[in-house]
Amino acid sequence: MALAALAAAGGAAAAHPVVSLADGQIRFFAPGTLHTGDLVRCGTLRVRIAPPPSPGPSTGTDAWSWTRTGLSLQVERRSSGATEIACGTTLAQPRRATIPYVIGQNGLGLIRGPNRLARLEQLFGAGIRQRTTTCHVAWPALGLQATFGSGLCTSGSTLRRATVSSPKWSSLSGVHVGETAAEMRWQFPGTKRVSSAHGRTVWLLSTAIASRSQLFAVTGPAGTVTSLTSVIR
Repeated sequence: MALAALAAAGGAAAAHPVVSLADGQIRFFAPGTLHTGDLVRCGTLRVRIAPPPSPGPSTGTDAWSWTRTGLSLQVERRSSGATEIACGTTLAQPRRATIPYVIGQNGLGLIRGPNRLARLEQLFGAGIRQRTTTCHVAWPALGLQATFGSGLCTSGSTLRRATVSSPKWSSLSGVHVGETAAEMRWQFPGTKRVSSAHGRTVWLLSTAIASRSQLFAVTGPAGTVTSLTSVIR
């Protein structure tokens, strides 16, 4: 990660800042939101956004810092254009998974081996079962809905799909229900948009190489992650 000082913005007094941050504030910006040369204000500091680095293992992220009379501004930018800015504080640490309330492309909880219904009920307590052509089980207090491969809902029924919608939950990689789409795309630049309609956008977070099982995130009109869904193949 390269580290360089940001040049002070020339003509700042006459310019209109693109974004202003308060002392102690951290903000994330999705790719395409901030552009090279855009002005950022942190107290009396005025800086212009530098170009994103070239893609690559050693140049995929660049960081800059600027200080003046007790003020500090830190900017970190990925090759995708995703950007994190900290005014009067340090850049945020990556968020961690919230075990056992984790979801991945291969299942829930500890995610070791097949997710059987009995094993999940050991982790999360008894769910509300609904038997149709498939087995649906809900844990309303946890914001968890799951579908299993057998309509009989036996202890050995295998998880096929799960959706979580409570802030308790995160992906194994650290995407949390309730965080902003900009933060999600900052932490995971490989996130891909699948579809978007009526203010709702579906994102592909990860795919299992062997099974092609997938993990999706949904963001709502407020621009925050409203749910995570695992589809197990």
